Amino acid sequence: MPQVSKHSFAVFPFLKTTDRIQIGGVSFRSTDDVSDLDPANAEHVRTIAKMLFLQDELRIRSASYALVPFVDMDYPHQNPHLEQLRRVRAVVAYCYSQPMPIHGDIFLASEQASLVVFSPTLVSTYLVRPEHHTELVGVHDLPEADQFGRMNGYAGYYDFKHPFWVVKGSRLYPTIPQIGLNISQNLAADVGQYLSRWSHFNAILWPADSRPPELSIRVLTAIEWFNRSASDSASEEVAIVSLAIAFESLLADREFEKKDRVTERLVDSISLLLGRVSRLDTWAQQFYKARSEIVHHGRAQALRFTIPGSPKQTAGLSHRPLLTYGRFVFRACAATLLVGAELAREVDMEEMLVTNQERYQEVCRIFVDTAISERERFSRAADIVFRLDRFSFIPEAGLDLSTMTGAMRAAAKALLGCGDRLDPALKQCAETLQSAERSADHYEELDALAVLPDKLATTAADPASPIGVFLRLAHVTWMYTFGRYYSLKGKKESGSVASSERPS
Repeated sequence: MPQVSKHSFAVFPFLKTTDRIQIGGVSFRSTDDVSDLDPANAEHVRTIAKMLFLQDELRIRSASYALVPFVDMDYPHQNPHLEQLRRVRAVVAYCYSQPMPIHGDIFLASEQASLVVFSPTLVSTYLVRPEHHTELVGVHDLPEADQFGRMNGYAGYYDFKHPFWVVKGSRLYPTIPQIGLNISQNLAADVGQYLSRWSHFNAILWPADSRPPELSIRVLTAIEWFNRSASDSASEEVAIVSLAIAFESLLADREFEKKDRVTERLVDSISLLLGRVSRLDTWAQQFYKARSEIVHHGRAQALRFTIPGSPKQTAGLSHRPLLTYGRFVFRACAATLLVGAELAREVDMEEMLVTNQERYQEVCRIFVDTAISERERFSRAADIVFRLDRFSFIPEAGLDLSTMTGAMRAAAKALLGCGDRLDPALKQCAETLQSAERSADHYEELDALAVLPDKLATTAADPASPIGVFLRLAHVTWMYTFGRYYSLKGKKESGSVASSERPS
């Protein structure tokens, strides 16, 4: 019988942990920790743990794992949870690949932060026991196969690029020989401390169902290239090229495409982030010269930093590798960019540069978008309406009454289309607003809106619900327009203005 599971299992085979830790919304724990799992998942964890080998007959005592929503290995790239794990793996590998303060060697190669995903499924006998030109050594009993030669096992994905298939009793080895296990390494302590000290790196650990900012995507891409430069299988030349790509991804400067300005722009960008550092320009020139020689000729004449100096006895003195300096410089730049972005978010700088007129226009675009459901329209508009409210006390001369009433009319129509049970009075207000006669002064729409403030005080609704978003939008719009409405009403009652006249 096929295995049925709602979960897949994400495993760091070569990283142990003593405690549980949340990384990017994914909870990792030791493979020894199965006490609160249901029996089926606990058995999966025990089975997978027994597959993890370091070399020869040496099984790894414990690894770190997480239960994640099921990943269909036939369509792995369409799974947002797999992409979330890719980000988690990038940050963990980046944490462990930091260069040591004195000698500059990285702490752990990126392969030691390999992440393997196991999904329970039926596996063909021929995938786990290929017969051509092989010899079975020792006794390895396979699970019982069905009539089609399939057995319960796992489809796997190794570091998001190597598919594989295993069954109970299979062995999974590192991708490089003699990888070793670090004695002091502890996932919960190491990554927990790192993300506590450098909390801004949480920006690139966005949840699977959210939309990340452009900067987070850029930094994630750069970090993944940095991790490639920290691979144990990468030669020094390959590592330099990977690190150069990491810099260009991080700094995202179109001027890098101009060959004659690449070093100049690199120095300017780094100096803007880190300040003017003595000899940094010399390192950048030597680093990019080495990178260009590798890219165009396959090798570089010099891979070590040459200290500049006028005296003959010091001129041309060779020092530490260019790659070592590059890793320190990159990590400082990445941290500075993320800290700056975090500070900008704290003051909501991006939103401070947007007007409420623009927000009303965006609300209109969302609520007339028939490609999405009415409920989804309210979900997308919720943050915009929140900011409309937040910035409503900022004087703004460019607000257009037709845009505001148009947003309210479209929101009223969407609210009625949601199918939610509405208070009769609120439903009547929305119906009146949606069907209000259009006029140049928008009096009829404002008149329908005028009864909503009372509903704000009497209707308790989740602020993120369609009703809550609608009432907040009504509140903001009324605060902007109540003075104009009462002015128009007074004039109409006195007969001094026609209903079609636009107010001054």
